[in-house]
Amino acid sequence: MEPEPTTSTTIAGIDIRRQLTALGFALFVTYMGIIFLRNIPQQGIWWTDWLAFYTAGQMILEGETDHLYDLNTQLDYQLRIVGDKNEKENPFGDGKLLGTTVLGYYNAPPLAVLVVPFSLLPLEVSWWTWLCCNVCFLIAILSLCRVHLGRSWSKGEQWAGLAAILSYFPLVPSLNAGQLTLFVCLLIGCTIFSWRSNRPWLAGLFLSLLIIKPQMATFLALAVVIDREWKILLSTLSWGLGLFAGTSLLLGYRVWLDWLKVLSEVGSVHGVGSGVDTWRMPNLRGFFVMTFPSDYQSWVSAFTYFCFFIGATMVVWIWWHQDRKASVTEHQVTSVPPSPLFDTQISCTLFLLLAVNPHLFNYGTFMAIFPALLLYHSLRENRTWVVAYGWFLVLSLFTFFLASFTVIEELPPFALGPRLITCILFGHVVFSLAWLKTQRRRLHTTMTVE
Repeated sequence: MEPEPTTSTTIAGIDIRRQLTALGFALFVTYMGIIFLRNIPQQGIWWTDWLAFYTAGQMILEGETDHLYDLNTQLDYQLRIVGDKNEKENPFGDGKLLGTTVLGYYNAPPLAVLVVPFSLLPLEVSWWTWLCCNVCFLIAILSLCRVHLGRSWSKGEQWAGLAAILSYFPLVPSLNAGQLTLFVCLLIGCTIFSWRSNRPWLAGLFLSLLIIKPQMATFLALAVVIDREWKILLSTLSWGLGLFAGTSLLLGYRVWLDWLKVLSEVGSVHGVGSGVDTWRMPNLRGFFVMTFPSDYQSWVSAFTYFCFFIGATMVVWIWWHQDRKASVTEHQVTSVPPSPLFDTQISCTLFLLLAVNPHLFNYGTFMAIFPALLLYHSLRENRTWVVAYGWFLVLSLFTFFLASFTVIEELPPFALGPRLITCILFGHVVFSLAWLKTQRRRLHTTMTVE
């Protein structure tokens, strides 16, 4: 049932949710205009991250698998691919587009195999083809949310949810830069909703495919283990072993060792090369880089991974609680979701993952749509909480939009834009944990009375 309009959502007798919904769609249209009428015609697609993926596919096609993660080899390929376009000025800096800077490929080997068909096409054609794929991924994400959550919502809530997703600014760099974000988000959504619908073998398949962006799978995998979802774990390991074997047959097993080596280098304070702008990261790593004195920059990695460990410990608490078995028994394992706390637990887990993730850029935060929608869905039973969270979502969308402006993003002394996003992410963490605590207390009270 839709929360009734209250004085908290009504101004001068007008329910402003409709106005906010219309504003969301207007922002989406504006974003698309920026991408297709300004960015692409003026800047082209040569500077986008898609070049890194395209390069990996080209290297496999030409048998350079032994040097797939060698940045010098990648740069040679990129200079050849870009050709005379390298004389064009870089829209985001001084000098040539590439020069001595490489748009490095750091993702897992299976992704390089996946993009080989795209690398058979000219770069521009492959970019547009991937953009079409991204649009399909976005439609699939919206369909997932509607099928598993939105069907129980009112029409007004469904339209507001759609407007919120489309006006969420990380969608712009996800589409504009040829990123993998929407594909990864689709895999995360399929994992969550397969688990939620008691389809463990499918959940395991999608979780194993997240090897292409392993930092986005860590806390979900940990939750599966702590919640003792052995079927999901077995499915994940089986599909993962198949991916490892298949990729090793095509590229050789040493490519995995090269990948692990480059991951460790990317995890350093400033990353590999100038393609990893750590200060732009809207996470604790970016905060530490901008706030630690120069003499203590060597501590950034240690503090970042310590916070990641703290986040993992909290995930253990979220999924392994003294009321866990009782709550599942009370709800029955055949129901959807499998536990009355499931939606909130997933929300806490994913918001924590974003907040303490060691490697996160603004486009990666698009994943927040899933924990936000799941938390809203769980909060609908409580009018006070859902209204408060609704306003916080509005504030979040506005903050992401504001932080996208260069003047805000680079505002000294701490590069204000990414730091604002970090605060918003931790705000969602606090909100979701507080609601989980409230739910557990209510569940415990109900069980005690019975």
